[in-house]
Amino acid sequence: MKPELYFAKVLLDVVPPLVRLIRSELKLAAPKHLTVPQFRVLAQIHHGINTVSEIAEMHVVSQPAMTKMVGTLVKRGYVHKKVNPKNTRQTHLSLTTKGQLLHNSTWQSAQKRMSKRFKNVPEYERELMINSLLKLQSYI
Repeated sequence: MKPELYFAKVLLDVVPPLVRLIRSELKLAAPKHLTVPQFRVLAQIHHGINTVSEIAEMHVVSQPAMTKMVGTLVKRGYVHKKVNPKNTRQTHLSLTTKGQLLHNSTWQSAQKRMSKRFKNVPEYERELMINSLLKLQSYI
């Protein structure tokens, strides 16, 4: 098998179970009233993705479906919506202080859970994986 095909095979074999693991750890780390998709919306807003259309595209859902999810987060006081004065059909999203605290506490809890899961991986292997993952990220 060609090296680039083997690389693609390994990615396709490893990434989906890793994503499921991350999802389950986030679900366990988050408060019961927060779904993993809702947490992902908070995380995307935290990282500067600030329109419903951008977030809907990343979640591969319709804009009306994402508008409903964002509306729930707004009602709970986690997200603030501000109409774009240049285009009143577009709103910019930001995390409220409450939303930022929820995002940070859930993220930190998930990090702790993941670190416990991989505590037996030798440090030199973790460093290799970190470097490889960061390199992979640069190609995305």
